Amino acid sequence: MKKLILLMIVAALSFSSNAFATGATATGVCDDDGQTIQGAAPAVLDIARASKGVKFAWNTADTGYSIATYHSSGTKLYGTSYDSTALYFDDVGVDATLAYPTDSSADVAFADWTEM
Repeated sequence: MKKLILLMIVAALSFSSNAFATGATATGVCDDDGQTIQGAAPAVLDIARASKGVKFAWNTADTGYSIATYHSSGTKLYGTSYDSTALYFDDVGVDATLAYPTDSSADVAFADWTEM
């Protein structure tokens, strides 16, 4: 449940900040326990913090985003995107490597995943 709440918060905040950005693209993976997502302007601001064992990755474009999460003791990746109301999952087994989504659009980023 914590992962789902974190995922929704990050997604909502990412969308609101990217809607005003022009030419902003970024990808990344936070693979440390308890990593914090920080905003950059107008001042450094903590947006969200992952629970212990939760890792997350993201892909942003001019006005969109996709994000995926994984718990170190889990067997599935979970993700969503700005253009989808669905959550997606992918069975990856234990000790999976989390990579950032390949695109900010759900059609591309989660094409091989299962829609919930």
